[in-house]
Amino acid sequence: MARKGLIALILVVCFSLTSVLPAYAAFSDVSDAKLTKIVDDLSAKNIVSGFADGTFRPDDPVTRAQMAKLVAIAKNLSSNSAAGDGTAFSDISPQHWAASYIRASHAAGIVKGYSNPDGTFLFKPNKQITRGELARMLCRASGAAPINPVNPAFKDVGTGYWAYSEIETVVYCGIMGGYHDGTFHPELPATRAQTAIALSNMMNADLTPPAENTAAVGSDGKLVIVVDAGHGGVDPGAIAPSNGLKEKDVNLCVALKLRDLLKAAGLNCITTRSTDDSLVHPYDQVNDLAARAQVANDAKADLFVSIHHNSAGSSAAVGTAVYSYPGSAEGAKLAETIQEELVKALGWSNVPGKDDGTHTANFAVLRRTLMTAVLCESAYMSNPEEAELLATDEFRQKEAQGIYNGIAKYLNQ
Repeated sequence: MARKGLIALILVVCFSLTSVLPAYAAFSDVSDAKLTKIVDDLSAKNIVSGFADGTFRPDDPVTRAQMAKLVAIAKNLSSNSAAGDGTAFSDISPQHWAASYIRASHAAGIVKGYSNPDGTFLFKPNKQITRGELARMLCRASGAAPINPVNPAFKDVGTGYWAYSEIETVVYCGIMGGYHDGTFHPELPATRAQTAIALSNMMNADLTPPAENTAAVGSDGKLVIVVDAGHGGVDPGAIAPSNGLKEKDVNLCVALKLRDLLKAAGLNCITTRSTDDSLVHPYDQVNDLAARAQVANDAKADLFVSIHHNSAGSSAAVGTAVYSYPGSAEGAKLAETIQEELVKALGWSNVPGKDDGTHTANFAVLRRTLMTAVLCESAYMSNPEEAELLATDEFRQKEAQGIYNGIAKYLNQ
């Protein structure tokens, strides 16, 4: 799985809020096929449109008035939902271009204003919204039940932050995401790109709140470990340029070998898939990832281990890494033991560049699982030498053994 794929998608979709081009137009600064599909969908629904020069200008900021319009259209809010021709804000006249949208969004409780000493309220329509404000607005607009995790997902958003609950909620629901260094940057301006993809995510989000995992062991008293073979079916994952190897096939092979090792040790092991298939039909990436986490949550598992293999734009990228969810102390411990044992098993302990260490990431399967969880990226599909190794049963067995050894070490600590 490409390390930067998921968050990069959140950061690069582009759109414009100025209706000067017809809906469902092509835009010169949207070239990637996946991004084009998302933008075309929003444009076809008359939610976004572009500029006269045919661009979206993805890095431009978004104002409060523009955001009020976006959510009003996306949520199909009626401008008659609040009485009167004006708004509750002294700086918004009935003639303001966004007056009806602000009135509708305010009546729905999505946008609010700023109080004056004289008892009046200002909306500040031209004020740029921050990522924290965007999270709060989209949390309200989605109707998702707010959550307040004990452990923050991001190192720069503590439990006392004014939008902590909303940020945690939209991240859990897959509406917004953070950065690779474990930050959210809530005070940065929300760009048009970030707002577009977040709005699209909100319209397709699974808003089921997390449940409490009350069981520590299986019905027979044994620990329950869920092993997830990433991708599958119509989703091949990364494809090795050098030999055409598909990540989904390697993931499944290693996952089944790991399952056999765990069962031989007397542990209960459940796999999210045991054949070349996705978990949802028709395939949808968001729902497929949610289904994988749900398998573990429904089983009240103790550990969740997702098997993946990395890919990068450069064939020079090599090595092994294990990821845990930001703020998960137990996840970090499990990642460390697996990384240590995995590098040993592969014979890469003293090979420069092969030990890429442990990291945190806001991957959906780590975010949505309720137990200690990690995601393994054992080698690079995009590197010819590592792709050649991944094609052999010997290497796959070593990989499964290394992950098993790491799990066993963690359980015996």
